[in-house]
Amino acid sequence: LQCAEKTGLLSKRSSSRTEEINISELSYNFSIPYLEMENTDDWNLSINQLLENLKREVTHSEKMEKSDLKYPIDIYYFRDNWIILDGVHRLAKAKNLGYRKIKIRKVREEDIEKIRI
Repeated sequence: LQCAEKTGLLSKRSSSRTEEINISELSYNFSIPYLEMENTDDWNLSINQLLENLKREVTHSEKMEKSDLKYPIDIYYFRDNWIILDGVHRLAKAKNLGYRKIKIRKVREEDIEKIRI
């Protein structure tokens, strides 16, 4: 799915309806290692770890700061949790700023297979 994010396929396949949800509904994602720590080549950095180490994780800190919260994050429902498909840096920024809500687009389960590369 990382390739789909970079090629923009998610935005083409996502529901066009944008809504807001409580960030607490996405808390499951805070401990998932979506990102890579500086100077590594492994998915080993969670949102919580990033926020605890903003000075050390310079690249992701900069991406987080530059991310624009006016754009929704793309999520889908899997095994009783909302999972982020696109927008990890935006969610990290919103959490860091103390936001209670964030804009999202729900990707339908039947569209997941269509966007796999």
